[in-house]
Amino acid sequence: MLRRILVLIGILLIALLPATAVADSHGNHNRDDDFLLRINGPINLAHDETAGTIVSIGDDVNIAGRVTEALIVINGDARISGTVHGDVVAFGGSVELLRGARVTGDMTLFDSDLMRHRDTTVDGSIRERGPITWSGWDTFMLSAFIWVGLTLLTLAIALLFAAAGGRQLVSSARLITERPGPTLLAALLGGILIPMLALLAFLSFFGIPIGVTLLALLMPVMLALGYVVAGTRIGLEFASRGQALDQIDHPYLAALGGVMLLNVIGILPFIGGLVQFLAAVIGAGALTLLAFEAWRGGQAPAPALPAQNQPLPTS
Repeated sequence: MLRRILVLIGILLIALLPATAVADSHGNHNRDDDFLLRINGPINLAHDETAGTIVSIGDDVNIAGRVTEALIVINGDARISGTVHGDVVAFGGSVELLRGARVTGDMTLFDSDLMRHRDTTVDGSIRERGPITWSGWDTFMLSAFIWVGLTLLTLAIALLFAAAGGRQLVSSARLITERPGPTLLAALLGGILIPMLALLAFLSFFGIPIGVTLLALLMPVMLALGYVVAGTRIGLEFASRGQALDQIDHPYLAALGGVMLLNVIGILPFIGGLVQFLAAVIGAGALTLLAFEAWRGGQAPAPALPAQNQPLPTS
C-alpha cells in the first residue's frame, strides 16, 4: 500500500513539472546520467545514443539505444529494441520487446500489455498488475500522513513565533477577544485588499512579480501566522493560570496547546476545515490590527488584572 502511495506521489510530481523541462526527442543523447522527460510528445533514442532515465507522459517511446537507469512510460506505448540497464515501468499503455531487446531489471506493468519477441532477455521479474486502485484504507493512511506533516509544521511555526516574538504573539491574541470588532474588520479588509492589489499588479508586466508575491507568499504567511495567533488565544485560556497576560514573554505552552487543539478539530469532517480557516483569517486580522496600531503609534490595551489581584474599593 505504501508503495502505491509513493508511486502516485511520484507521478504527480513528474506531471507537475513545467513544460520547459521536456526532452528533445531528436537530440543527441550520449550521457549515462541524462534525465529525459517529454510530455505529450514522442521520444526516440537511436541505436547509437545513451540516456540515464527516460520518462514519457502521454505519448510513445522508441528505445533502440541504451538506457542506463530506468524507463517509465505513462499513458503511452514503448517499443524496445535496445537495452535498458534497469527497471521498466508502464502505466496504462503497452510495452513491446523487439528482437534483441534486453532489460536487466524488473518490468512492472500497471494496466498495460506486454508483447515480447522470443529473442529477448529480461533478467529481472515481470509483474503485471491491474489499474492502481485507491481503497478507503489508502485514503486514511495518506490523510493521516498529511495531517501529521501539517501538524508538525504548524507546531514548529508556533514554537518559533513564541520564541522570537512572544510579546507580539500575546498582544495580537488578546485583540481577538478584547477588540473583536476591529479585529474582524481588519480581517475583512485584509482579505479584500490584498487580492485586489494583486489583481491590479497583474495588469502591468512589471507588476506580475508583486502580484505573485502577494498571493503566493504574503497571504499564506499571514494565514499561517494568524492560525498560530488564534491557537494561542485558545491556549492562553488554559495555560495562563491567572497570570497577567502582559507578563508572558514567551507563550510556548499556550501556542503549542492551542494550535494542537485546532489541528485536532480539523479532523472533524466539513466543520473542522471551516473552523481552521476562520481561525486563520481572524488571527491574521488581529496581526494586521496590531501592525496598524504599531505604525500609527498606538498600543494594545493593557490587560485586566485577575479578579483576585484587583484592589478592594476603599470608602
